[in-house]
Amino acid sequence: MTNLDSIVRRFLLGEGKSTPTVRGYTESVINILETIRPRSQRESRQISIAKKHLHEINRLNKKLEEKILMLEEQVSILEEGKN
Repeated sequence: MTNLDSIVRRFLLGEGKSTPTVRGYTESVINILETIRPRSQRESRQISIAKKHLHEINRLNKKLEEKILMLEEQVSILEEGKN
């Protein structure tokens, strides 16, 4: 039987995580958008909006990362108190 506590702990601590981060993906897309040369005003506006959305995603992702760190600290404190 699978130990649920170890699964949750690995998920929260990010153990075995080898995939790129959300920040890495968004920065990659921003770099790609910067190399695209728009042929019309419409395309230029669409690229500009896409860049703004990606910057907002990065901002929200940073908030989520900070919250995860806080929750990881709380989990470790709870685990210490349990032992």
